[in-house]
Amino acid sequence: MKINSDYPINKIVEIEFSEILKDYNILVTKKIKKEYNKEFLVDSDPNTCRFCGKSYPEVKFENEAHTIPEFMGNKNLFSKFECDTCNNSYFSLFENEMANYMLSHNTMSGTKSKNNKIPKYKLKGQPQIINGPEKILISKVPDSALKEASDGSLSIEIKIPSYIPEFIYRCLVKIGISLVPEKNIAVYKDTISWLMNLEIEQNLKPFMLFSMYPFDLQTSEIICTILELKDECTKNFPHSIFFLSYNNFAFQIHIPYSLKEKIGMNLNVIPFAFPMTLDLSKNFEGMRTNNIIDLSSKERIRNEIVTYTIIGDRN
Repeated sequence: MKINSDYPINKIVEIEFSEILKDYNILVTKKIKKEYNKEFLVDSDPNTCRFCGKSYPEVKFENEAHTIPEFMGNKNLFSKFECDTCNNSYFSLFENEMANYMLSHNTMSGTKSKNNKIPKYKLKGQPQIINGPEKILISKVPDSALKEASDGSLSIEIKIPSYIPEFIYRCLVKIGISLVPEKNIAVYKDTISWLMNLEIEQNLKPFMLFSMYPFDLQTSEIICTILELKDECTKNFPHSIFFLSYNNFAFQIHIPYSLKEKIGMNLNVIPFAFPMTLDLSKNFEGMRTNNIIDLSSKERIRNEIVTYTIIGDRN
């Protein structure tokens, strides 16, 4: 494997990536940059929804369905095989929950979503955050939310808007299934059945590896990758892993109900941390934080706290 970079390559990450590819094949990788023209993913059966299976005129295909949610900065990649009903009335439920989960992060990172604007963080009783053209404005901060460290850094505690963990998992699975090439989609027919039925439980407990770099280290592209376990691999790994990164964030999950999943085995659903683009640079070694998050609950999570550390000029 050869990697071209303007920075010194992190050889440890290069070796780790090579080890991953001994066990997994890359099914698909999509890289989306802001300067790209619009791209529309299509199936061979036009005007038929990949998800609900219905066709025009029973369902319509008038809206542009973002393959990756717009709150992640996607303005370029769309799906022609997602009907308006699934897009507006069903999958929007999942996207709204994940948008809630990422709201303060997206504000702090300056991620532009709808109308090409950075969302404002305004939650009752919480500090207000506005990411302006020159600085981040944080106001109405209660003293109880502030903590100053001996090194001069300042920590601010902020509540995340309420969210349903399992809907975040379903949001990510839906993105992954949208990216699966049509010739491979039959392997995921049970995944689609699960995705479209809220009563079906997961066959493997859903965990998400949520990774972050500092806000001043960002990429200008969205990257999505689906990995499939090689047939000859005997390790207790899930068959399909989906990875998505944008700005300084990354998400990694397993895709449930693959027809090639190993049955009756205790699988390690997060067998590795798939490298972000920034990981490949030795200049940023050790700056990525990883958190494994249980997304199995269908109950709404409220009052969850996230802490941001501010270093340097606070004026």
